[in-house]
Parts: sequence; C-alpha cells; structure tokens
Amino acid sequence: MPDTTNQIQDRVRAELLRAATEALCHLAPALPEDAGRRLLPSLYAGLSTAELARETPEAIAAATASLWSFARNRRPGEALPRVIPPGRGNGPRVVAEIVTDDMPFLVDSALAVLTTSGRVVRQLLHPPAFRPPTTRSTSRSRCPMSSVQGR
Repeated sequence: MPDTTNQIQDRVRAELLRAATEALCHLAPALPEDAGRRLLPSLYAGLSTAELARETPEAIAAATASLWSFARNRRPGEALPRVIPPGRGNGPRVVAEIVTDDMPFLVDSALAVLTTSGRVVRQLLHPPAFRPPTTRSTSRSRCPMSSVQGR
C-alpha cells in the first residue's frame, strides 16, 4: 500500500528537524542536545511542513540558535524584546524576538502592534512554554520564546 500524503509529510518534517538539530549542535554547542531536540519541534510546531520545507536545515538551526542564545540569560519576570534587521548574516527579513514569562495575549498584542505599524508578519514561531535548560537558577518560571519574521 503506498504511503499517504500525511505519512510522506511526516517523514519530510522529521528529516528536516533531524538535520536542523544536527546543525544546531554545531551553531549552539552550549545547548544540550536533548534541549535542541525538544526546542525545534516546539518552536516550529505552528508551521506546516510545506512552510518548514522552504527553509534549509541550517536556516532553521540559525533562527533557533539566535533565539536560544538571546533567551538563555533572561531572568524570571524580565521581558526581552529585540529586532534584528535584514542584512549580511541576518537573512533577508526583519526578525523580532520576544522572550518573556508566559502571559495571556502577549503574542496577540505583539502581532497587533506590528500590524498597526504597517508590518506584515510572514512567519510566527511560538512555542507555548519552553523552559530552556539553565545553570543560573532553579526557577520554575515558564519562558515562552517567539520569533516573528516580517518585512
């Protein structure tokens, strides 16, 4: 019996995430490998396989490494936003990264601000509540990380 479209998409997705996890190990050696295996599927869960396949595993890993390195030193209760302009070494689009405690409607509010300022959101990566590994604290604070790519 031939594979269904869903089975093929699942295999493609799994292979992309495996290759991206391998690339992430090289880009972010301080990130424990098991954290990379948990973070990538969580971060990209909202993207369809077709959207995910438009990116190379290296680009997926680079975006994940950027967000993780930005988030890793955040203290509980602290909100960290940053905007990365397009350009050499940064990719072709503006990227907004936001790392904060789990808060209701935060993503909706950030999207509303971007929309009302005339920005077009092309991709939203938002794991609901990822706890990056830490050696600085034993805090149980949830740490959602979002990366928004726009124009």
